[in-house]
Amino acid sequence: MNEEKIVLEIASEMEEERIDKVLAQCMDTLSRSFLQKLLKDEKVTVNGKTVKANYKVKENDRVEFEIPPAVEPAIEAEDIPLSVLYEDEDVLELL
Repeated sequence: MNEEKIVLEIASEMEEERIDKVLAQCMDTLSRSFLQKLLKDEKVTVNGKTVKANYKVKENDRVEFEIPPAVEPAIEAEDIPLSVLYEDEDVLELL
């Protein structure tokens, strides 16, 4: 799986907005916290230079970043004892 590269060009109506806000508006399929992490980890560049979340964009700025491929977390089930009080097709009540 490859990273997805995103390239945005800033329009005049976005000028002087913070980059974290602009990214959240333009990339509504990504969470704001994910975008802030990309900024914190210096994965977002504007005109080839890394920027902080409070950077105010300018018209024609070229914003670039890559979305890493999704990784399935390694979660292991725990064998824990459960006492079942009541169970039917719709309800499972645990003690």
